Amino acid sequence: MTRKHAMLTVLCGATFMSFAGVMLRNIDDAGTIQVLIYRCFALGSVVPFIAMWRRGTSLPSFFRAINRNDWILGCLLATSFSCYIYSILNTTVANTLFVIAVSPFIAAVVGWLWIGERVTRITVATMLLALFGVALMVVDGLGTGHTFGNLMALAAAASFAVGLVFVRKIGSEDMLAGTFLGGWIAAAFNLVLALALGQSLVLSPNDLIVSLGSGVFSIGIGMALVIWGASYLPAAEVSILTLLEGVLGPIWVWLVFTETVTTNLLIGGAIVFAAVTAQVLLSRSRELA
Repeated sequence: MTRKHAMLTVLCGATFMSFAGVMLRNIDDAGTIQVLIYRCFALGSVVPFIAMWRRGTSLPSFFRAINRNDWILGCLLATSFSCYIYSILNTTVANTLFVIAVSPFIAAVVGWLWIGERVTRITVATMLLALFGVALMVVDGLGTGHTFGNLMALAAAASFAVGLVFVRKIGSEDMLAGTFLGGWIAAAFNLVLALALGQSLVLSPNDLIVSLGSGVFSIGIGMALVIWGASYLPAAEVSILTLLEGVLGPIWVWLVFTETVTTNLLIGGAIVFAAVTAQVLLSRSRELA
C-alpha cells in the first residue's frame, strides 16, 4: 500500500468511526456497559471477515495465524475501547475529547523513544494546530473535579497511541487479528464487570440493534481500516488523521437531530479539519519531492 492509499484508508476509517455518536443517540434504556459489551462483541465478530477478504483466506486460517503480537495489540486496543467509555461515564464529553487529542503527542514521544521514529516539523505543526482546534471545540464544556474520568481518557489516548507505535514496530502489513482480539477482550472484561455489578444483559430489540450496528459499521469497519493503514504511516500522523472523527461526529448529530452548534465548535472543527488536510497534502508533497 502506498503512503497516499494508507492515508485515505485511515481517513476512511475515522469517517466510519465518526458515526458512532449519531447511532448511539438512538439508544433508549441500555446502560453504557451493556452497550459496550454488545458493541465490542459485534466489532470482534465482523473483523475476521474483513481480514478474510483482505488476505484471501478462510476463517480457520485466520484463527491459526493469530500470534503473540496480535494478543499484545488486542490488549492495548481493548484498554482503549473500555477506558474511552469509562471516561465518558465519569467526566464531560468535552474533557474526554480534549484529553484524547493529546494522543498524537504521546504517539510521537513513544515512537521516538521506542523505535526511533522521528517526527517531522510538518507533523509537529499540525499536531499543535489540531490541539488548538480541539480546545476551541470543547472550551465551553471543560471542567475540573473529574479526576477519574480524565485519567481514563488519558489511558484511552495512551493505549491507542502505544498500539499504533506497536503496529509500526512489528512492521506487519496486517494486524487485523489484533483488532479482532481487542473487541473480544473488551467484551469479555465488561461482561464480567456487568455480572459483578448485577446488571442485566437483556436489551430491548431497538437497543440491541443499535449496539450491534454501531459495533459492526462504526467501530468495527472503522477501527479495522485505521489499523490497516497504520502499518504504513508514522504513529503520530495516524493519530492526527483519526482526529477527523471528533470533527465529523458532531456534524452528523447536528444534521440528524438538529442540535445547536456553537461558534467555538464550528471554528475549532474547521481548524482541526485544516490540520488534518494540511497533514495529508504537505506529507504528500514531501513524498513527491
